[in-house]
Amino acid sequence: MSTLNLVNQLGFRVLDEEDDDPVLLRADGTPVDTWREGYPYAERLAREVYDRDKRLLQIELLKLQYWVKRSHQKLVIVFEGRDAAGKGGTIKRFMEHLNPRGARIVALEKPTEREKTQWYFQRYVEHLPSAGEARWCCSTGPGTTAPASSE
Repeated sequence: MSTLNLVNQLGFRVLDEEDDDPVLLRADGTPVDTWREGYPYAERLAREVYDRDKRLLQIELLKLQYWVKRSHQKLVIVFEGRDAAGKGGTIKRFMEHLNPRGARIVALEKPTEREKTQWYFQRYVEHLPSAGEARWCCSTGPGTTAPASSE
């Protein structure tokens, strides 16, 4: 059964207008604020504010990348969590404007039985950067149960 069929069967409907994100509506027409679930803020961030802040942060990431290259430093950032937790999307936003020659994404699979018995960092050793490079590692962590998912 598709998600849309399930939504309809439960008495909900989806309002999907061209100019905005889809909205889940109850049978009486009131919106369901699904984004509030576990959300630490009272209001959702406006798109204009999000885009502006993201751009400013991406500029800072470019500065970081140039500094890493100029100073021959090495940078590793690990995004670890359950499947479908948003790691891939987050890394995509980070990488949007970076030079791919100096920053590479490493997507690690769920740890094997052997890897589960090793030191945490051993999975990353073969992917560590050389001087002037950065690695963005995306991994399902050792303490997570990872159902099959497409992320």
